[in-house]
Amino acid sequence: MNSVATVESEQEKLLEVGSYLHRVSPSIAELQSNPNPPPVLAQILQSLSTNVNNAKDLVAKCSRIAQFDPDEYMRSIIENLQKVIVAIGDDLSKIPASSFEDNKYASTALNSLAQEMQSTQLYRNSSLFSEVQSMPDSVMMRDPRLGDFIPRESSYRGADHVEPLYDSFFCPITKKIMIDPATIESGITYEKSVILELFEKQETASEPLTCPVTGMKMESKNLNTNVALKATISEWVLRTEITRIKVAGNELIKGDMVYDAIQELKSLSMIRKKNIDQMHRTGVTKILTKYLESIDVTIRCETLELLFTLIQDEEGKEIMGKTKAIQAAAKLISSSNSTEKSLALSFLQEATKSEFLGRMVGHTNGALLMLVTTKVNQSTDLEAASKASVILKNMEKRAKNMMYMALNGYLDPLLTNLVEGTEEMQMEMVGYLSELAQKQDICFTVAHETHACEALIHMVRTKATPTGVTTTESEASAVTVETKKSAVRKAAFDVLVSISSHKSNAISLIDAGVVPVMVEELFLRTPGDGNPFPPKISASGVLANLLESEPDIDPDIIQVNKNGHKLSSRYTMYNLAHMLRNSMPEQLNINVVRILLSLSAKPKPLTSIVAVARETEMVQTVIELLDATSEELSVAAVKLLAVLCPHIGNTIADRLCNDQGRQRNLVNRLGPGRIKEKHAEWSKFLAKLPHQNMTFNLYLLRQGAIPVVVNRIHEILHGVSGSCKLSRFAKLYMEGLVGIMVRFTTTMYDLEIMAAVMENHLMHVFNELMVRHTYCEEVQGLACSGIMNLGSLSINLSKPLEEQKQPVKRKGFLNKVLSKTTQKELVMKVMVLCPVHRGVCSVNGTFCIIEAGSVERLLNCLENENEKVVVGALGALSTLLEDKVDVEKGIQIIHERDGVHRVLRVLREHKDESICYKAFWIIERCLLRGSEEVVKVISANRVLPGRLVTAFHSGDGDMRKVADNILRRLHHIPDHSRSFASMEM
Repeated sequence: MNSVATVESEQEKLLEVGSYLHRVSPSIAELQSNPNPPPVLAQILQSLSTNVNNAKDLVAKCSRIAQFDPDEYMRSIIENLQKVIVAIGDDLSKIPASSFEDNKYASTALNSLAQEMQSTQLYRNSSLFSEVQSMPDSVMMRDPRLGDFIPRESSYRGADHVEPLYDSFFCPITKKIMIDPATIESGITYEKSVILELFEKQETASEPLTCPVTGMKMESKNLNTNVALKATISEWVLRTEITRIKVAGNELIKGDMVYDAIQELKSLSMIRKKNIDQMHRTGVTKILTKYLESIDVTIRCETLELLFTLIQDEEGKEIMGKTKAIQAAAKLISSSNSTEKSLALSFLQEATKSEFLGRMVGHTNGALLMLVTTKVNQSTDLEAASKASVILKNMEKRAKNMMYMALNGYLDPLLTNLVEGTEEMQMEMVGYLSELAQKQDICFTVAHETHACEALIHMVRTKATPTGVTTTESEASAVTVETKKSAVRKAAFDVLVSISSHKSNAISLIDAGVVPVMVEELFLRTPGDGNPFPPKISASGVLANLLESEPDIDPDIIQVNKNGHKLSSRYTMYNLAHMLRNSMPEQLNINVVRILLSLSAKPKPLTSIVAVARETEMVQTVIELLDATSEELSVAAVKLLAVLCPHIGNTIADRLCNDQGRQRNLVNRLGPGRIKEKHAEWSKFLAKLPHQNMTFNLYLLRQGAIPVVVNRIHEILHGVSGSCKLSRFAKLYMEGLVGIMVRFTTTMYDLEIMAAVMENHLMHVFNELMVRHTYCEEVQGLACSGIMNLGSLSINLSKPLEEQKQPVKRKGFLNKVLSKTTQKELVMKVMVLCPVHRGVCSVNGTFCIIEAGSVERLLNCLENENEKVVVGALGALSTLLEDKVDVEKGIQIIHERDGVHRVLRVLREHKDESICYKAFWIIERCLLRGSEEVVKVISANRVLPGRLVTAFHSGDGDMRKVADNILRRLHHIPDHSRSFASMEM
């Protein structure tokens, strides 16, 4: 520590030498400016100049050799410096007073300086050099630190103090460094304002003016600014501040005392602009930016505050642009510390005044998103929201930033310029919107920007006229203009396609008049008008998006042209049907089919579509689209055919059967492997076609439909490898497959179909599907319907025991139908009779629901909330109560399983008429043919009478009839038929 202190003392002495030289230089300059100098003055000035140069050379030598040979040679130089300083003092003392003419204060100041220099002692004892020589290289080589100029008792934050070695810089009264030094008559220099104040007090007190230091009486209070000393102090202060900046910068580089160093720099930056420039030049500004990533939030806040000051000028902004300060500050917007967040926003607010830095903010990941979020959340932090708004406003200077803002959900600047900007700006904005629309599906909410919609529609209506070969400059210019118009038109179409897919924009677009413009583009413009297919594709896409995104749109009131045609009219449907053909681009066909599908959801447009389908070749065209290379188009075509099935299903079925080129494709389209949308929609479509169409059923059967369907169901139910049980289309696919099986059960009078149903064990499949809850309830309902259809055949297929004893002599109906397996099964059950069907029954041979164990499962289905499941289960149970079977036994089987209670419970849970009718029918049969116990259960039910009365008053003919019969059985209304019978007896 002693060695370090000694080195610091040497540096102080060197600074003292420098101070003397700075103070001498102005004095020499003042003397040289005298127009009438005494003769002796020239000789003195020459000597002064020589000595000053010698001193400077010695100081330079000292700087060069200090780190290499700080021993005897250094001592020699210091001794020579002392001699030179004393010599300069001697020269100054020889200057005659007449050289200063009337400026006796300057003469006094120079004499004071001469005396000070003559008494200078720079000599050091020899022990210094041995101590310095023993110091490590790290100390000898280091740059001057701020601590070298600060008294040992002061702290780092007291760096604005200076060492007390420069006594001439200090005012004798205030003991502070003088700003405006002035010399009085006694030759002593004071702070001008202080000495003047003292003189005024002496005059007020009627005391003689005296020098506070010497006590000398003053004849006047006149004083003169000590220009030389003032310049010296000013220069010293500047050099000291520069040194302080360097020292603080070194501390930042080393990472030591970072907080104190930043505080020091903050105080220096507020003193004068030159210090900020110095920080820029010395690299302090760049060094500071790394502390924005400090783990200490206090350091980050202090750094932001200082950087905010440093970025005020253009040089600071340029430096920031070469660092990661912008990115680091942008990350701090999301800080949970409100102070840090506010400082980061203030910094970015100043930074974004530069277009270059604003671009950097736009390119920083997440910055715009955070700014937009901060702007929107005004209720959370109003000040932060205000700053974020200013930042975003600053960034609007660059058009590209508006696209980034839109990408992050802030569309206002872009839409404003789209509507109010110049033509060039509008073209640029719509180009950005188009670019964003193509990059990703962005919800451009323009629900409250009707003018933006109108601007886009206006751009779309701009016609790009075709031009021929250009030969003149004007024609070339015209082509350029037309090219721009085409580009703008395409971009506007892209934007309309994008924004039309969101429900919030649909009404605004319709109100702005987009529908007639799109219809005109579709129906009236042709490629010959200079408008090829792409605009038609976009126009159809806009219409399809609008209809899909806003189902509540009423096509009956939307006008498509000036002739009064509506969106739901036959005019629209005929034109749409005319556009459907293989020669058209697939995307155009997709969009047209989407339009037709959306319109078919409304009654009036559906009527128009069906009428057009009957009058044109639309059905055949859609069937041809099934083989399109685009899977999307193929799926859309299937969906449209499925919509038309309830109205012209037989026509569609006949066209499919007669289309020779597609015979083998109907079943193959069900596909193996992973279930896709096309497989699900196709299976659903095949299930929807009229079930009673025997031609179509046989057509499917002969293509192997039943085995394929059963195998696919088995794969899905049992998780066989290769199936797509987890596919999102699995439920729809399964529903279609089961529907296809049900369709075959409706035409069992055909022997070929019956044999296929028996061989593929459809009864077992339906039975298993009833208890599978993995799939939609629609599947369970279909399974119940299939069991009902098969169960209704049991009474005809089940034969008495006598007929079963000689199966070889039977040549009738059953011999043609039953397989060898079925016949063997019947022989094995020769001793067992079905109680309901009064013959030998089996699951596959007679489809008996009792043998299949379906009764309990059907009764369980009655507890389902889905109406289709309940209807199917009631229908299947009804097969046990038909006239040809043993009704009493059927009722008993149902009652033993608590079936009567369950049927009555259905009436309490469901209001659907079809359910009520089937339940009433079963109850009527139970009252008519059931045991007393069954009748008692029905009579005790409290819900039944009310439901019967409601059905009797408001039901249709069949419902009223069955309700009337039950009420009579329960004696709730008179039974006149019994009365008449009694009278006859």
